[in-house]
Amino acid sequence: MTDMTPAPSPAALYCRLTARPWHSSSSIGTELDATLKRMQVKQFVLTGVVVHNSIDATVRAGKALGYSIILPSDTTTAVPVVAANGKAWDAATVHELTLAILDGEYAQVMPSDELIAQLGPQQI
Repeated sequence: MTDMTPAPSPAALYCRLTARPWHSSSSIGTELDATLKRMQVKQFVLTGVVVHNSIDATVRAGKALGYSIILPSDTTTAVPVVAANGKAWDAATVHELTLAILDGEYAQVMPSDELIAQLGPQQI
């Protein structure tokens, strides 16, 4: 990870993130992309709840829009998934597999303590 610059003030980061119900990505139907582009943001850290749903969709859309995304692996979770044929995967497997799929091609996945160490105390 290189070229980390200090984060703007919280007031500068405000943008409408009420996604339309048929989109799981924070980049679609919101002002997120326009706000980040206006601020000339090229890289951001993404956290959230369900990694194999809205986090996955937001990472992929963000990458397609040209952003470099850092995804702390311990700031998301997963829920068990059951396929139409009845095959089931536990939450830990879903979480691990989703992070493995996103890492490298779509995002830089790392534990939050590693990210914090790279950023340094002045940027936290």
